[in-house]
Amino acid sequence: LKLEQIQKELEGKLAEAEGWSAGSGASSAVDSDKAGGQRQTIATLRKQLKEWDNWLGELQNEVFADYKAETNNAPQRYEDLPLEEQKGREEAYHNKIDYKSLEKLQDNFDKINALLLDWSGDLEHDELLSTATIGAQANANADADRSTLSP
Repeated sequence: LKLEQIQKELEGKLAEAEGWSAGSGASSAVDSDKAGGQRQTIATLRKQLKEWDNWLGELQNEVFADYKAETNNAPQRYEDLPLEEQKGREEAYHNKIDYKSLEKLQDNFDKINALLLDWSGDLEHDELLSTATIGAQANANADADRSTLSP
């Protein structure tokens, strides 16, 4: 049950992160408050994902140990058996499915983390561009002010 909940939450967060990644870019200046909020969201998500990732790693180890035990330390040989024969060894088959599901969850964790890192990099890039644009505009204004004050 908990595994299914995590899978659903991951799918939602993956879709959300993909939307953020697609929505970011240098086409417009980044609003400082919005960027700060997005950075906080990234930090919160990464912290939660780290906790889940630690839990997932422990669970993967436990499930793989059970899977190995049920297959006499030969999971690959077991997987090479015809599917009907695998299903005939019910406990090993369920452990295999659980382990493969956990591998898929790990793939989703990795995708989400990569998207969050990309998004964080995009935010930093946009903020640097925005700062550079503001700085250039300030210098241009200062030059204009000096030229009007000069004799």
